[in-house]
Amino acid sequence: MKTVIVNIAKASVRVMEIVNEARISKIEYVACKWCGSQDVKKNGHKREIQQWLCAKCGRTFQNNACLPHDKYTPEDIASAVYQYYTGSSLADIRGEIKQKTGREPSDPAILQWIKKATEAALDSTRNDKPNIGDTVAADETVIKVSGKKYWCVVVVDPISKYVLSAYLSRARTARAIQLAFEQAKLKMTKPPKVVISDGYTAYPEMVKMVFGDTTHHIVTKPFEGKNGQSNNVIERFNSTLKEKHKVSRNFKSLATAKMNLLGYVYFYNYLRGHESLDGQTPAAICGLKTPNENWKEVIYSRKPLIQSTIQPVNMGYRKRQSAKVRARKPIATGAMTIRGRR
Repeated sequence: MKTVIVNIAKASVRVMEIVNEARISKIEYVACKWCGSQDVKKNGHKREIQQWLCAKCGRTFQNNACLPHDKYTPEDIASAVYQYYTGSSLADIRGEIKQKTGREPSDPAILQWIKKATEAALDSTRNDKPNIGDTVAADETVIKVSGKKYWCVVVVDPISKYVLSAYLSRARTARAIQLAFEQAKLKMTKPPKVVISDGYTAYPEMVKMVFGDTTHHIVTKPFEGKNGQSNNVIERFNSTLKEKHKVSRNFKSLATAKMNLLGYVYFYNYLRGHESLDGQTPAAICGLKTPNENWKEVIYSRKPLIQSTIQPVNMGYRKRQSAKVRARKPIATGAMTIRGRR
């Protein structure tokens, strides 16, 4: 009889241990999206979704996979940015996200995702200096922004296909060529020995002005190089740029279109593999370390807007005053103001 009682007691203890383990495994540890603190508490519901309040930074948030201020996950946003820079329209992007999430974002929301991701990507590579050859190629092409024609001056390293600069101008002028060369020079460790371009008359003067007398200018035509020199690499880039940049007609400002252009250049240099480079990116050929392997990592690299506050937030609820107390008006007596009854 004693043995039976002992076995029942052991079984009961084991059952309690299993129940406690199951309870512990279901405990939800919530951390603040802004500062990472676990000193949080529930703060009501918004559209039937639980809201949380952080005692350290005082911000409210939802415990989901979305980043602060975002209603969609980084995976969905990264997919939208990737599709955009590979040539998909905003309508196609909306449809793709609706198929995944059941919700359809607006065009301004998608463009805002692209802007934020592009800014983060450009900040991570602003000081990069690629290891390029002694020859660079320059060319200009026409792209449309809001239905209007703009000139895009591009400077490329023909060997690695790394785009050194892409400058968008309202007109085809010597000033635009100069600014494109100056932007490319900031990425170089030394001036090039040869600059290849078409026969536009502004090129020889701008080459000497920006790079000096030691740099020679060679005029060439697509697929008809002089002394083995050819401009076909940059011509292929321009044709790809025109095809993929058609979506920029939705931009209403030149500044936004310029940022979109630089975002595509980042995608071309750091994220897109090239068959002629054995699947590698131009940045890898130039010896540059890619800070982010894909757009998802770029989005995760964005920092929150706030880290903490000076004083901790009072997590208690304020006691609601009665109607009589709220109805009382302050009575001024000299330099002091007190509350009393009429």
